[in-house]
Amino acid sequence: MLDTPRRARLLADARHTAGKLPRTQLFKIHNISETTGYRIIQEGTARRSEKVHNRCRKRVLAPYECEAIEAVEDANFGFASSSHYRVAQKIGLANGSERAIQRNMKDFGVGTYMAAQKKMLSQGHIEARIIWGFERRYWQLDQFKQYRWCDECHFATALQRQARIHRRPGLEARNALSKTQFKLKRQNQSVHVYAVIGWNFKGQLHFYTGSGVGGRLIQDDYMAILKEIVAPDWDKDSILIEDNDGPHGTKGKGPNKVKALKDLLGIKWEMNPANSPDLNPIETI
Repeated sequence: MLDTPRRARLLADARHTAGKLPRTQLFKIHNISETTGYRIIQEGTARRSEKVHNRCRKRVLAPYECEAIEAVEDANFGFASSSHYRVAQKIGLANGSERAIQRNMKDFGVGTYMAAQKKMLSQGHIEARIIWGFERRYWQLDQFKQYRWCDECHFATALQRQARIHRRPGLEARNALSKTQFKLKRQNQSVHVYAVIGWNFKGQLHFYTGSGVGGRLIQDDYMAILKEIVAPDWDKDSILIEDNDGPHGTKGKGPNKVKALKDLLGIKWEMNPANSPDLNPIETI
């Protein structure tokens, strides 16, 4: 039901002027037609049904046609992130304007939302996560206390171009594979921060502008952070947990200048399983 202040004012004046003022004159004062005015007084309520919001508009799509469009959009992310009108065109149902079809689908219960963004886990990633957990299955809290997790965070100051998708409300629809954006688009990120956390330890936030594209880190930038930010507060018994980002020098088994610097500074390190931010507590901060 929808609130309508005009109805409320008309009904209040109708009660106060009953028998004193002709109805037709009352309707003119409120700028309401006689047909509408008499209907409001007859209904006797200041609220109107949602069913009448679409009056004077012909329904473009029948329910079974809305079901067909929804079924196609549930098939894959490409259709889910396209417009209802384009999907209707693909299956030969575009017999109205884009706005009308959008309205019909909304009435059918299919809304438009920002897509959930996740990293795709390959079979190799899944196996690496299982091995990581298996190796630590008997660990006690004291063993996890030696870990210090690090990460970079990037803030956008403009549009991120996150996909918008069509789905029904609710977590089940939100987390469906066909509604999830696995190919992330990071653009317009101009503020970059690096930090390290651990058990009873919180390093300082380091704002930086790297030498890479868009101010991102390259290995030389990360080496400077290790020397100036990480090393001064480093505990020799700690282990630095890093993700598989290129500047960290964790990719590959061969030596590189970043690994050599960590050895020189006495920083022991381990790599977090790839595409596994849920295993790194700093990702949730």
